[in-house]
Amino acid sequence: MNESSNSILLLDQFFQIFQLMSQKELVTITELSKETKIPPSKVYRILSTLVELEYAFKNTYDCYGLTLKIMNISNNVLQHYEITQKAYPFLKELVNTTKETVHLAQQHDEHVIYVGKVDSPHALRIHSYVGKVAPCYCTSLGKAIFAHLPVEYLLKLLEKVEWVQYTDTTITNPQDYIKELELVKTQGYSEDRREHVDFMHCYGAPIFDYTGTCIAAISVSTPVYRWSEERVQNEILPALLKASHQISSLFGYVQKP
Repeated sequence: MNESSNSILLLDQFFQIFQLMSQKELVTITELSKETKIPPSKVYRILSTLVELEYAFKNTYDCYGLTLKIMNISNNVLQHYEITQKAYPFLKELVNTTKETVHLAQQHDEHVIYVGKVDSPHALRIHSYVGKVAPCYCTSLGKAIFAHLPVEYLLKLLEKVEWVQYTDTTITNPQDYIKELELVKTQGYSEDRREHVDFMHCYGAPIFDYTGTCIAAISVSTPVYRWSEERVQNEILPALLKASHQISSLFGYVQKP
């Protein structure tokens, strides 16, 4: 194998490790090697380089995680995202109206990735950050986006999902999830009923472009002690749907009567 091929292989291995680490808070060399099929010695060398460059850290239990330094790169990239730039004023207005944390997300394989966030003014809020990867099946953002995917594509993605039960209300099989997505399409919004984080209710709505393709979703997250069905119907959902329609219109979407 020549030097060019070696470099390409190393780069491929680096991004395999980097992508896997971005989906986990902490991971060991053994876990990374097992999931990527990269020899432990190579995994160790790549991790050592990331630690030396301060993009990763190693704790006292020999577990590795990414540092916030990587956010400098991701934030620079996200600044160029047209949807993030266009949506931000509406995210801010949605927070002003609901006083709750608002997210913007896009599809990332069988997951969703947060590309925008505006925090609630309240002290208790959901722990999340731009660049975080979240499940599709137990988040309102995931449901809002995946409800509008072509059926064949959706089924292929669901084959890759690991159905982790985060709470006692988490959907844990594709059949129930598909039924949930049908409901989302019918009512025009999605719900996360404490399915991902036990003390949080979340509501999501899709964002469409001029072709009618769902390109993103926005959500409002509220802790259980500020939640009530009356508040959801009278305050949160009207504001959420208004914002999603306004953002969609910026991308040329015309809502059907």
